[in-house]
Amino acid sequence: MQRAPRRGSAAMPRGMLLLALLALHLCARAQATAPGRSPLATGSTASFPRRSLTVVERGEAARRRHVTVPCNPRRTGSPEACRNSSVHAAGSVDFPWGHASIRVPSDGTPWGAHISGPYPDGTTYLLSWMSGDADVGSQLLARPARGALVKTSTAPGAVSASVARNACGTQRSGSGDVDEGVDVGVDTHAGSTLTYTREYEADDLKAFSYLSPYISHVLLEGLLPGTRYYYAVGHGCDSAQWSQERSFVTLPASSAKYPLRIGLMGDVGQTENSSQTRDAMIASQPDVVILVGDNSYADNYDARSPDVYGNKHGSNQRRWDSYAV
Repeated sequence: MQRAPRRGSAAMPRGMLLLALLALHLCARAQATAPGRSPLATGSTASFPRRSLTVVERGEAARRRHVTVPCNPRRTGSPEACRNSSVHAAGSVDFPWGHASIRVPSDGTPWGAHISGPYPDGTTYLLSWMSGDADVGSQLLARPARGALVKTSTAPGAVSASVARNACGTQRSGSGDVDEGVDVGVDTHAGSTLTYTREYEADDLKAFSYLSPYISHVLLEGLLPGTRYYYAVGHGCDSAQWSQERSFVTLPASSAKYPLRIGLMGDVGQTENSSQTRDAMIASQPDVVILVGDNSYADNYDARSPDVYGNKHGSNQRRWDSYAV
């Protein structure tokens, strides 16, 4: 026998009840996140949910526990810096010009060396760097042309020894002849070097026209996958114009097993915070790093000074090029 519903009440189907509860939940969420409404009471020490760090891993590392780090007002300097992206957080202001972290060497030695790749063939990489300082003034003279050289080896110390003997990649024998086979196990790669200018036509800006440092690019072809290469970069036979020996590891072959540890970084700037992020990423020893964009904020600085914030006369090229440091 079917029981009749109680007088004064109506039976509600289960599906309609679930829909009603869902509507109430969504309404509560909309009220909690409405503009101008803070979910935290005054004086609360709870963290704000913005500016969080998400860690994604594959393979063996995925079995480890990672914790998303929410925004902490004590770290950003104020609660407003957590809610409002237009408010600078503590440590997010660019270093002043001349700070050691962004200082460019003026003695002609290479700086800002970085490696890009691999190319689609899986064996070619591009090594780029700068050398010297920029010139600023109304009368800019073109710099003399120069080449670009990179020495590579799979043996530690071999490149440094080769540069010390003869940075050109060869060594002269007692008779004065060039012996091409002296530096066994060391390869020398040649590339190109360029400069660029930014000239202003306005009378009040002509004195701030800009000639860049030397910018060099060298292709490293035929490198073996999954191999550590030692290298140095330079511009000729003077060993004082060469970098110290450094190293990098090429990516594994496409058929190799993964996981591959990838570092992601963007909106870099020249700040204390971005330096700490960079150092933390280096400490995690990624196999490759992807810079996703917005590396330079030079267009926020006036052309007349790398310390005048506010773009009224074009970007400051000194700030622009110093991002490679």
